[in-house]
Amino acid sequence: MSKKILLTVFAVVSLMLTVAASGCVDIELTKDFFMPPRPVEIKYTDTWYNVSHEFNTTLKDPNSLVYQRVVDVEVPNGTVYIDTRVKVVIPSLSSLPENVSNLIENLSIDREVNVTLFKPDNTVYYSKVFNQTTPHPVALPRVPYPENGTWHLLVKAEGIGNENLGIHDSFSVALVVHHPVEKNTG
Repeated sequence: MSKKILLTVFAVVSLMLTVAASGCVDIELTKDFFMPPRPVEIKYTDTWYNVSHEFNTTLKDPNSLVYQRVVDVEVPNGTVYIDTRVKVVIPSLSSLPENVSNLIENLSIDREVNVTLFKPDNTVYYSKVFNQTTPHPVALPRVPYPENGTWHLLVKAEGIGNENLGIHDSFSVALVVHHPVEKNTG
């Protein structure tokens, strides 16, 4: 080997050792160069939407027999699922005096709860009608990996309720969106 090449190799090695010993080498950069990156851990959270109502009807107010509400449900990118649970209470009229029971039956209402979930393009994902008491909350179809955007939960109900008679139709709809936690930028 010629002296010139040997001197050049010695100079390069000496320069590298000097730089490494002086702390000028970025350890994190060097580590990332030689090691594969770690997978990014994604944290998830739940956003809840609740709709509930207990009927308290008066014969003078026909609006007290109906209920309707639309809830906008925000679904961000990366959402894993949407779950919905419904609990309905529609008491039997059999314990009431016959004349009262007949009066209620003649109100020509359907004692029911209708729960509909619309996708962002306003097409129906599911619609379910409940016309009797549910012994426990009922799970509606899970929406796996839903498209992001604003979904709409529509709850329509017809029912009765009277404190003196001791009966109240009621319901509760709970919808949860399981999605990634947003990172703070700034």
